[in-house]
Amino acid sequence: MATPDNDNTRATTPPGSNQRAEPLQVSEETPRIVRSSGNQLTVTENRDGIAEQMDQEMLICSLEDFQRTYLPFIPSDEDIRKCAQQLEEFGLFEKKENAYSWNIKAPDEEGAGPETEAFKFLAKFAAVISRHKFSRNHDDRTKQARLVYQDCPNRAVRSELYGADFKNDACLKLTKWTDPKMGVMATTLTKKVAASDIVVAAEYKKSGNDAVDNRRKLLSAANHILNEDPRRVFMFGITIEGKNVSLWFFSRSHSTKSHEFNFFEVSLKKLISTFLSFLFGKSDRLGFDEAVRRYARAEKKIYYEYKVTSKGGNRYFRTREALASSRSNRITGRMTRVWRVVEIGVFGGDEIPGKEFALKDVWLDRSAQTEERIQSAIFAAVERQNEQYQQGQTSTLDYLSSWKPERKNKLLNLIRSGAYRDLFMTVECENAEGGAVTASRPVTSTPTRHLFFNSPRGNRVGRRSHLLKGADHSRDSPNPAHLVSTTTEPWSAAIEGRPYEPKRRYLLVYTEVGSALHQLKSFKGVFKALVDITYALAIMYVAGWVHRDISTGNIIVVGSGDSTCGKISDLEYAKVFGSTSPTARDPKTGTPFYMAFELLDNDWLYRKEADPGAIEERINQSLPVTQLLETPWPTVVYNFQYDLESVWWIALWCLLVCVNHPPSRDCAPTIYENTINYVPTERRLIFTRDNYLSKKLQKVLFSKFEPLRKHLVNWRDILYSHYLQREAKDEVMIPVSYAKIFELVITIAEDLCKDCSGIEDLPAFIPPRNSADEPPFSSTSGFTNISETPATPPSSKRSSSQRPASDHTDEAENSSVKRPRSDGPAVPGLFPQGYLNHRSPVA
Repeated sequence: MATPDNDNTRATTPPGSNQRAEPLQVSEETPRIVRSSGNQLTVTENRDGIAEQMDQEMLICSLEDFQRTYLPFIPSDEDIRKCAQQLEEFGLFEKKENAYSWNIKAPDEEGAGPETEAFKFLAKFAAVISRHKFSRNHDDRTKQARLVYQDCPNRAVRSELYGADFKNDACLKLTKWTDPKMGVMATTLTKKVAASDIVVAAEYKKSGNDAVDNRRKLLSAANHILNEDPRRVFMFGITIEGKNVSLWFFSRSHSTKSHEFNFFEVSLKKLISTFLSFLFGKSDRLGFDEAVRRYARAEKKIYYEYKVTSKGGNRYFRTREALASSRSNRITGRMTRVWRVVEIGVFGGDEIPGKEFALKDVWLDRSAQTEERIQSAIFAAVERQNEQYQQGQTSTLDYLSSWKPERKNKLLNLIRSGAYRDLFMTVECENAEGGAVTASRPVTSTPTRHLFFNSPRGNRVGRRSHLLKGADHSRDSPNPAHLVSTTTEPWSAAIEGRPYEPKRRYLLVYTEVGSALHQLKSFKGVFKALVDITYALAIMYVAGWVHRDISTGNIIVVGSGDSTCGKISDLEYAKVFGSTSPTARDPKTGTPFYMAFELLDNDWLYRKEADPGAIEERINQSLPVTQLLETPWPTVVYNFQYDLESVWWIALWCLLVCVNHPPSRDCAPTIYENTINYVPTERRLIFTRDNYLSKKLQKVLFSKFEPLRKHLVNWRDILYSHYLQREAKDEVMIPVSYAKIFELVITIAEDLCKDCSGIEDLPAFIPPRNSADEPPFSSTSGFTNISETPATPPSSKRSSSQRPASDHTDEAENSSVKRPRSDGPAVPGLFPQGYLNHRSPVA
């Protein structure tokens, strides 16, 4: 029998509400690293940023371990010997005293010619290898070569994504015999080179002095290809400096370089073995996921098809446009893509009439729980607490006893009716058990750094982007994800104890197709959505879960007009509050823009050591000075209030940034910086100093928003005071201590939304954007005046012996594509780095 809400006989001390006297023990949190984005810059302009991001991501191992771990297969000695014979017959090898050697000059020898000529023999070498006939079948190789080697030092790489202004010295690319399971090639066997066809990118230099330049070019090319092509699980690379070869492996879980080997004087057979493995490897062993295929319609528009292996059987979806995309500068990570899709019967089949869906494609740690499972666990916990509450048993809903009846009953009605589920994205299906998995790292591999440094930075050049015909322009991100590159946490801290756990592809299909919060057009819609999110977080509080990743990209708005609803998505990092379960040791990448102050500062706001009463007490106890100074301070643990604080940082960001008002936009970069190494001074003052925020907003806030200022200030005040009160009482790990803050935040969010709706002639909600034709920064405030005239590419003359650090010039084809613009003013530095760009119709 249900118990009335005002029943005073209910237990008033729910489990976990007793204050603990022992020192606080907290579980280890997932380490975080900052991710930057290359959305608005070209590949050559991004090379510095990519090198910085990847410096702490690289492993190194022996060639033998590299071959065993990554290459499609290891050829037999007999096959290598037969290839050597064929190379001798072709005149590339000569045999002396039962040993083979090259019958040509080494690339670094005098008379070998300029760089563009010195390595051309490798095309002939690969052509001979590609005609090899194996004596027996092998599960991981094909009978015919699936790749073709192409010299292309002067040919721009065509791409579906903006920013492709780079070239490769050579590549191994797909051929007309490509497995149909991969879909359709980007180009035919012409001289053109398309990023989606490149399986192995190669960079060559005549001298080891240019090794760093070689590596940076290869790294940036691999990064762009993996960002562009959703079929990829991993890809390979080759670098040669003089006579020394290194093999490279790039994936979302880790990247590895092999030890170099001398392919000219010592290890001819190793080069033959490597080329055999690449040329005849099967598609899945070359890095392609057979669950994703690439196609082009009759009108040449490129699209992809996904197979989702769900509990009810296989389901297939065809992409229509990108809802969220990002060109991350860090290969390692989730690399989230979100597509608007329609369902089809089979690969290449007809569309099934009906609604559209949103498909999320993300790389998760292999051991991570999926969003659907986490959401189901949250819902089950809510239903369990509600059932206990209705039966008069102890429940987390007892925490709401201090709430005002109106707001308490609203939340209870959401739970009783089941309508609380509408505050979360609805899962249509997922590939919970399936999904491609990246390779495990070699056991003997070790972290390394400085592979991409000690070379001068290239000069900036005018932008050019070589786009393929049929490129889906919805994948061009117009969002202003453009900040100054910042250093991440110290390298040793980032990799200490890191397991580099394999990642698996997780496909999730949502029933709704919505817009990210930052893609809305109206402030009223934004603050209505934020009210919904505060209720959603209260639901998670009842369930005992924290989200840990609240941002504008994870708040999806569904519907239109007055029927919009804000929904929480991206639950992959959510966890039970206070859980002692193992936490991922691989770093989480993300934006610190909306991160709670204590989490960013890695310290509590309340310091017992600084409390005069506590100091006097300890002195009276005659404790040694060293004990006074060295008493350990508990580690910051992610708690319920941090999610609520993230919503406040979002609300403040919207009012400062998303209106065309220079004073507030000039102020914003001093508060929101893409770093986790420190708390910006202005951010610290705003959150920790009383009245500072009110005075600051009085100076910079757009005049129409003046009625909203008090709500932002009150919101900050209650967050700050509740932190101090809870920590002073040592109640951080006591769930009931967070009940009041939830009611207060919901109340303020509702008042903020109400007052916002009452403002006449409210300006449009306009997130900042970046122009594709601007330099990144030019003033101390972090902004620049943007010209609507595209930058004129400078003429470029270079020696034919070496490709410059910038790949801007293209002797073969001299064309450019102007990038489409969005409506907002071009103001760099005001959007989180690496941010996903949702492009669905605005609500």
